[in-house]
Amino acid sequence: TGLQQIDAEDLPDSLGQQAWQLAYRYASLPFDLQLLAQPIEPRITVHELVEYRITPNRLSADVTALLDIEQAGLYRLEFSLPPDFEIQNVAGVELPGAVAAQVDSFRLSEETPERLIVSLARKAIGRVGITFRLQRSISDPNLVTPTGAATNFSLRVPQFVNVFATRASGSLVITSDESLRLTPSPTGLRSIGLEDAFLDIHARSSSSSLSGQPKLAYQFSDSTAAIDLSVERRQPYVTTLQRLLVEVEDGVAKFEALFLSTIQYSGVEELRIDVPSEVSSKIRNVSSELRDRTISPPPEDIAPG
Repeated sequence: TGLQQIDAEDLPDSLGQQAWQLAYRYASLPFDLQLLAQPIEPRITVHELVEYRITPNRLSADVTALLDIEQAGLYRLEFSLPPDFEIQNVAGVELPGAVAAQVDSFRLSEETPERLIVSLARKAIGRVGITFRLQRSISDPNLVTPTGAATNFSLRVPQFVNVFATRASGSLVITSDESLRLTPSPTGLRSIGLEDAFLDIHARSSSSSLSGQPKLAYQFSDSTAAIDLSVERRQPYVTTLQRLLVEVEDGVAKFEALFLSTIQYSGVEELRIDVPSEVSSKIRNVSSELRDRTISPPPEDIAPG
């Protein structure tokens, strides 16, 4: 009241040498000025790479988050998690153009058990990276042997949680053993190519020692992002190459048959070889690692002779 705001550059030379944030001119007394001081809140954008891996006995998720924190720093990071997972390997990670977050400790929230709280040893500001792994064991006969039945998994995407996060997005990649067939039903996800999933966060997660190849890739920008997976153990697929070597000597012909079988997706306990009945009594198995037996009674689909 009674003041007119002016640019700091218009101040007299005796005052212009200082970095004033506000400057006013008054023409008469009295005047009044009321100031409301508030802490500067952080402004955060987040991009995540979430890699779910499914094997017959384990389900794991590797989460890598790239945070761009402006205006004010953070001493604590929080992530919403899917239920029933064990937390492992929470650590800062260097990413292109970003430094590793200085992780001091981590715990699950007592009020919200599906909330991961990461305490930092130093204030995080600018571009910082953090990674962690979630894991749980699976004991399901449908995934160990090809029963023909599928097992369903509902997987929620782990996401950074903060009221000051103006934008949160990321990529979800599903990897599985070749022995498993996946049928997805995504929610809040947009299908993308596998090569596009790793564009923003170039480094693959540290779990590359786990088996399997990426099968599905999605992009998300919604807190409700999740995927339902129907997982079925695939039936075994066997291909065989055969070589027959005939060695003829005086009065004697020797036959050597070599079978090279490639077995995919699921294991088999035995392989069947049909042989001519006229020589069946003279055949000798020379593969010491494999036991042989005659199928009795003979299979119904065997050829005559």
